[in-house]
Amino acid sequence: GESTVLPIGTQVNRFEGVLDGQGNTVTYNKLADLEGNIGLIGNLANGATVENLTVAGNITVDHVYGRQVNVIGGIVGGVCCQSVSRTPHTTLISNCHNQATIGAPDQRDGVLNFTTDRSAHVGGVVGAIWRSGQTDATEMVTIENCTNSGNIDGFISDQQKCGTGGILGSCINKMSVVINNCSNSG
Repeated sequence: GESTVLPIGTQVNRFEGVLDGQGNTVTYNKLADLEGNIGLIGNLANGATVENLTVAGNITVDHVYGRQVNVIGGIVGGVCCQSVSRTPHTTLISNCHNQATIGAPDQRDGVLNFTTDRSAHVGGVVGAIWRSGQTDATEMVTIENCTNSGNIDGFISDQQKCGTGGILGSCINKMSVVINNCSNSG
């Protein structure tokens, strides 16, 4: 049957380590009744590494009315770069592949879409990357050798500055992001 899969890393306790999927595939039936940043890794801290894995299936967020769903990504929901030191950090997402369909029902009528008053950043590999606080310009995120072949359903409203993309949904607050040797066919 279907069960709720909780993302690794929260907005309070971001994933800070190294996740080497060793070429394995994680297959979702669906994600349900969640809020926050959604993905295999919900929230990734600067300096972390995620590599060598594939996500397949269906990443659909149900019953989002009244919940705060900010970011949805197949591999990583959100990367928050927040530095408290002058040491440069590079966050790496490498050799990761999204084959999953990603979407969320409309806040009012259940259609695969976002409403104009509550949209989100949606990406096949990463939902969004942003800077928080007094982050140094030395913070960098690299996405390399990644692919998206899944269908990405998102709605960009006129009232919200949200993005939808095959590899990366949005880059916020002038972050340094390198996307190298990636492809989108979804």
